[in-house]
Amino acid sequence: MEDEQEQTVTMADPDFWGDIPDGSRSLEAKWILNGFPKSGLHLVTNLMRPIVKPLPPGQFRARHWSGTFREHSWSNDWANMDLMYYQMSQVQIGHYLKGHIGHTAEIEDFLWKLGAAVVFIYRDPRDVAVSQAHHILNEDDDRFVHPGKALYRAMPGFDDVLAAVISGVDKWPGVLDRWALYAPWLSVPWVLPVRFERARLETEAVAGEILQYGVARVGALIGVRIGDVGDGYKITCDLMAKSSRETEYSPTFRRGNVGGWRDVFTAEHKRLFKQSDRDGWLIRLGYEQNTNW
Repeated sequence: MEDEQEQTVTMADPDFWGDIPDGSRSLEAKWILNGFPKSGLHLVTNLMRPIVKPLPPGQFRARHWSGTFREHSWSNDWANMDLMYYQMSQVQIGHYLKGHIGHTAEIEDFLWKLGAAVVFIYRDPRDVAVSQAHHILNEDDDRFVHPGKALYRAMPGFDDVLAAVISGVDKWPGVLDRWALYAPWLSVPWVLPVRFERARLETEAVAGEILQYGVARVGALIGVRIGDVGDGYKITCDLMAKSSRETEYSPTFRRGNVGGWRDVFTAEHKRLFKQSDRDGWLIRLGYEQNTNW
């Protein structure tokens, strides 16, 4: 989708802005923050707080959120896409809209033409499963409940809930069956993938990559490939890293552990997960070298 004739320039280049009027010279992006449920969308959102604002409520949208699946994004049933496109089209320069947005070629094309900078966070699916199980069983906050919580909470204990999350139960698909509808975002060259584990451990570096990406995405719209934005954004990266640790702003944050699945997966959970990982996602994502884990 990118123009092969683009030239690499820096913002100091006198020809950088081309014919864009002085009053319109802004490199602020329109941000879409996307993630597979329980992969750490809160982390990206907190990272972005120092540099962008949430999109104010709008028509048919009570808050800065849009999702492509019904049942609070816990199903594989596509929602009203006409409404979703309308909601996503409302994103403004210097603001973000976040959500759980599955991939189709049409959605990808829409967001490209919208000029959005899309950040997609992903995480070890085993940790996702554990986080989802805890989310279902959490009785302290019912603002973002799983619609099938009664079914899961009727199960004998956490191990049974986790097994159901992995394999699927009733009308609720398993974690990897849902992941398959998001995974193609990782292959879209103009979307920025963010690995949750790296964002937790190398936060400042990831913040810098997000800043660089946003500037480059806007540059692509005016036909230039922007070089390194330089060291001037280090203070901003530090602010973003600090903000990422302010978890009180995330209503669904629990612990955000890396590799916490090892503490709770039983031999049966491992068997069920390997059975459901028909496409070898743990290896493809780089979380395992083989199936002997």
